Amino acid sequence: MYRKIPDSGSKVAKALDLPLVYSQFKAFPDGELYLKTGVLDNETLLVSSTVDNQSLVQLLLMIDACEGSEITLVLPYMGYARQDKRFNDGGEPLSARAIARALSTGVSRIITVNIHEDSVLSHFRAPAEDITLAPEMARWIASLGCDEPPHLAPDKGGRLHSPQRLPNTADGRPTTSPRPVSQVKRSE
Repeated sequence: MYRKIPDSGSKVAKALDLPLVYSQFKAFPDGELYLKTGVLDNETLLVSSTVDNQSLVQLLLMIDACEGSEITLVLPYMGYARQDKRFNDGGEPLSARAIARALSTGVSRIITVNIHEDSVLSHFRAPAEDITLAPEMARWIASLGCDEPPHLAPDKGGRLHSPQRLPNTADGRPTTSPRPVSQVKRSE
């Protein structure tokens, strides 16, 4: 049995009016995966997050199955991207680099979404860029009329990057708040 990851690819295909290619994973009794896809075009857009080791293996198999097609890989979430530094002297991989290199094989272009650290992009062996929805989200939050909208980030690293990525509100105030969420008052 394997864990099914969210199907963001079909939502992107629908929004862009692109055809979907049938694909199905099955698990062998020993846990190994088997993949069968339909006929591919000469260009393929793969959209998949690597939320766990299983989804990473699924994506690697999918990339390999698309051999012969020019692949653009979109990673809404890239697992291991936060492991971009060594914390001790030797004996530790740069996991972000290892995953970036593995995902690059057979891929023509890579797009990440709000990657943890832009330096991870340099580890891909194909042209890579990061996109963010933060400015659009900030504009929407600003349109709600909150006096001091909270800033939510998964960790301190995310909070440190936000001033560069989020625009000011209409009246020039930053859209971030240094206060912990527990101190944010809700509007009635």
